[in-house]
Amino acid sequence: MEIKKASNRHYGIDDSGKEQGEVTFSERNDHTIVIDHTYVEEEARGTGLAEQLVDSVVQEVKRQNKKIVPACPFVAALFKKKAEYREVQA
Repeated sequence: MEIKKASNRHYGIDDSGKEQGEVTFSERNDHTIVIDHTYVEEEARGTGLAEQLVDSVVQEVKRQNKKIVPACPFVAALFKKKAEYREVQA
């Protein structure tokens, strides 16, 4: 699975070129983004794609010295589970 980045979303493309999932976010201000949605196609569920997508956003936000508001329930649960994400939580 290849993770691609676009304006306000990261998405996963499988080997056939089909989009299998996405995580979307919006800018709250110059220093904070809000992750508001995570979706994975039925056939890609259980593969860890959603977590890979969130991790991709987290890594980018770290590089930009920004913070994240985890508004999506899946992302909020992941932030509670993964201590290393807490440093970017707003």
